[in-house]
Amino acid sequence: MLETVCDYYVYLYFDATLPIDEPIYTGKGIGHRDMDHLSECWRVERDMYNSPFHRTLRKMLKDGNTPEIVRVYEGLTELESFLYEQELIREYGRKDLKTGCLLNLTAGGDGASGYRHTEEAKDKIRLAFLGKRLTDEIMEKISAKRKEQGNFGYLRRSTTETKAKMSEAQLAMSTENREKIRKGSRKRFGRPICRCDDQGKMLGKPYETTKDAERDGYDRRNISKYLGGRCKYYRGHWRDLTTEERLEYFGY
Repeated sequence: MLETVCDYYVYLYFDATLPIDEPIYTGKGIGHRDMDHLSECWRVERDMYNSPFHRTLRKMLKDGNTPEIVRVYEGLTELESFLYEQELIREYGRKDLKTGCLLNLTAGGDGASGYRHTEEAKDKIRLAFLGKRLTDEIMEKISAKRKEQGNFGYLRRSTTETKAKMSEAQLAMSTENREKIRKGSRKRFGRPICRCDDQGKMLGKPYETTKDAERDGYDRRNISKYLGGRCKYYRGHWRDLTTEERLEYFGY
């Protein structure tokens, strides 16, 4: 059963390096759903977060290119949000089908299992588009976001002067501080693991990340598959380190 509460919205993701009329993704949501992708894209161990959109988003963030996120339609019911999402995908087209610029992999409206929209409801939303993409008002809203210094509190593009100052600060940074930053980053994004026997006893040295294991000749994708339950064996067994083991070997 679709909810009738009018708190849903439809949003678009933009890459600031691309033309303003070429969004990279559209979706519908409620609450902070439009922002969730920014954290989801780092969960590389799960296939659902390794879609073309999540890979592109991850690369953008690594490059300091913060996506622009615009809620183009708000105050919708869940049904209306599904239909508006579908219309945007139809209008902009999908990259995987070579019909447009969006990285969406479906026609939209996902999540309403078994629900069929009536033709009357579809026509009602479709009439709002009348063959157009976005209204001038929405395009101005997107353009204004591009002119702001920063975006939704996330990363902003640095000036040449700022970049020079950051570079100087990094060169002057002590080895101790560099190590603190490295450990902080590993603690946030790492996943300490070890190879083990069928009883869970550790074999060899532990690894702070699957990438570290790859340096010793293991395939981190296969390790992730094993840890995610998608295969039963990969050059032995694998498991996450316990809290005590993490403290002992990596200090956190």
